[in-house]
Amino acid sequence: MRYEKHERERVNNSTRCYLGCKIFATVAMCFVAFFLFAHSAEAANRYWVGGAGNWSDDTNHWATASGGAAGAGNKPGTADTAIFDASSGGGTATLNEIVSITAFNMQTGNTTAVTTSTSNYALTTSGNFTIIAGTFTPQ
Repeated sequence: MRYEKHERERVNNSTRCYLGCKIFATVAMCFVAFFLFAHSAEAANRYWVGGAGNWSDDTNHWATASGGAAGAGNKPGTADTAIFDASSGGGTATLNEIVSITAFNMQTGNTTAVTTSTSNYALTTSGNFTIIAGTFTPQ
């Protein structure tokens, strides 16, 4: 009788440990997946369109596709890449605010000049800063 009681307790404890470990592993995997995919879901390419203007004017100058329509909320954020390409429209894009982005890319065919304005606003990238065509002029 004693042996059976002890064996039942051992099985119950083993089952509890197994279930507890399984729940912990499932929760841990959910956290890992969330943090991996949350970051990649936010990162995007943002394209300058519409020619001359201020960096902060997303309504008229930032699009989600090359040559696409500009719109509010399209300005590149910290996880995004700012791209100037053949569809950017030329003229001067003026940095009129502090900017922190993942990458800055002035591609082949771009004729836009980017300047930091007389207020010397900083442009910081955590990744690449590439100029193939066009100009970037810090003041």
